[in-house]
Amino acid sequence: MVGEITLGDTDWGNEEAQLDKVREVSSNISSNIRVALRCRPPNKRELAGGEGGGVIVKVPGKQASDGLVEVDGNSPFTFDLAFPMETTQLEVFENIGIDIVNCAFHGYNASLFAYGQTSSGKSFSMMGIAGSDLVGIIPRISRLLFIASKKSEKSFLIETSYLEIYNEKLRDLLSDGTNNENYLKIRENVQLGVHVEGLNKEVVESSEETLAVIDHGFKQRTTAATLYNSESSRSHAVFEINIKAKYKDVATGEDMVSSSRIALIDLAGSERSDKLGSKGAALKEGNNINKSLTVLGRCIRALVEVAKGKKTSVPFRESVLTWYLRDSLSGNARTTMLAACSPVASNIEETLSTLRYADSAKSIKTAAVKNEDPAQAKIRELNSELEELKRRLEEAEQGGGGGGGGGRSSVTDAQKMSNDEKESLMEELARQMEMLGEGGFTSSKLNASKSRRTSVVFNGTGVDTDQFPMLTCLSKDTMLNHAMAIPIIGNNFKIGRSGVSGEKNGFELDGMGIQARHCSFHSSNGGAAAATGDKKNNSKKPTMKVSLCSANAAVYVNGVAMHEMDSDDDTPSLTLQHLDRVVLGPCRLVCIYLTQPMTQEDKDFW
Repeated sequence: MVGEITLGDTDWGNEEAQLDKVREVSSNISSNIRVALRCRPPNKRELAGGEGGGVIVKVPGKQASDGLVEVDGNSPFTFDLAFPMETTQLEVFENIGIDIVNCAFHGYNASLFAYGQTSSGKSFSMMGIAGSDLVGIIPRISRLLFIASKKSEKSFLIETSYLEIYNEKLRDLLSDGTNNENYLKIRENVQLGVHVEGLNKEVVESSEETLAVIDHGFKQRTTAATLYNSESSRSHAVFEINIKAKYKDVATGEDMVSSSRIALIDLAGSERSDKLGSKGAALKEGNNINKSLTVLGRCIRALVEVAKGKKTSVPFRESVLTWYLRDSLSGNARTTMLAACSPVASNIEETLSTLRYADSAKSIKTAAVKNEDPAQAKIRELNSELEELKRRLEEAEQGGGGGGGGGRSSVTDAQKMSNDEKESLMEELARQMEMLGEGGFTSSKLNASKSRRTSVVFNGTGVDTDQFPMLTCLSKDTMLNHAMAIPIIGNNFKIGRSGVSGEKNGFELDGMGIQARHCSFHSSNGGAAAATGDKKNNSKKPTMKVSLCSANAAVYVNGVAMHEMDSDDDTPSLTLQHLDRVVLGPCRLVCIYLTQPMTQEDKDFW
């Protein structure tokens, strides 16, 4: 650890002032990577042995936001923030950590990564010492996030994960620790983006639970003694907090859901084996650390070129570290880099390398966006535009009567509108109303849901897709969920392939594993009301059985394979209940059986 350590009660700062900053809606989310420089004090070894060669790094600014750093007479570097040696852990947190909590609280991703040579104070800044004023950024962020969530009208679900990248391999720090060789894989898909398959995620409900998770993971992190540090980090560590927030939109009153992620990355320090005396396993670890940091440097240089408008390939995939940090470096995140350095002359090469590294990073642009349902966000935006158009028209009408108000100091823009401008506004208003529907937001949401639902045609006749009982389809894509409804018509409703000889199937489904006559549904009172024309029957809950039409047909009900059931009958059957899950074929079509509309509780369950 660096400098003189004095233990005592933890100073968490002014809680109310911190909460006020968290609640503020920031207008500068998408911007360049924010870079902060922290210079540690000389440690005991450097002071006692005189090997440091004197302090050569100076932070001359009166406050952190001045951002000036001078190194042994070289031209000064300028960063977003620069912290001198005497800076406290609380001051670092208030300048960096509160902004990260603010982003996540409002539905934006945020990342912080600490970079610097070995023994420069990265882990001290990130983790610090528990139970004292030296508590680091990660525990302070976790605590403030829970305080803000408890005092908010929003409902929060918070999950945490902790992993390390050791020798270019991923290891879960929250596993039971019985198999340290059970390394994880990075995957990528459309829904989840870049993610770690099989990574444990712990649901936490308080800052105390979060700190316990952090402590458990930190103790499992790979460390070793070097000439510079008795507990040197030998791996890159990533602590993630995933947040889901449910709230009511102020403009529409509708329920909204946002998701955000905080990624807190403590990078292993770059090192020189000749200085550290690394041999054997330590030498291999150091080589892998330097390799991943070298690729990170190449990615930063390439991203700087991209920011200048040049077409350049960014080598994210050349290292596990850079591949995992892709979104933090250039994607959907508000990213901060904390560069840590030593102040003494003996480390001037490493210090200048760190400063140049950080100076390049501040040119990289990120594009953080609010993570919420795009359809809901678009409707909210349209409603906002609609209200603005209405307001402008009302002002135009009030100013167009010629009465004027001669005592006014100025005439509003609305009063200056020509007839053509008013007509244009009316056309725009009509267009927005058409997009939203006659009933505004609520009507639009209902119509959008119905318009996504595929009409089912039986024997050339369209059927109302809100008739019950029915099968409604499930999909991993939320926009396709319940997009097709299949009303069950008549007493013997068959599902199978198209083009079969004889009577057509009630619903035709083609694909691998689907038989010509696949299965049939038998209703005790004639199925959907549409079959009889009696709308009152729609309120009844008929007894419904599903039977196999072929020995080769695969049908699953709530995970039970009907084709594998022991049955005295040649055609096994099961009685269906409301909300039973039915799978036709080998995952060809996944449905829910409904006898009535789904309640909000049903939808939340599925």
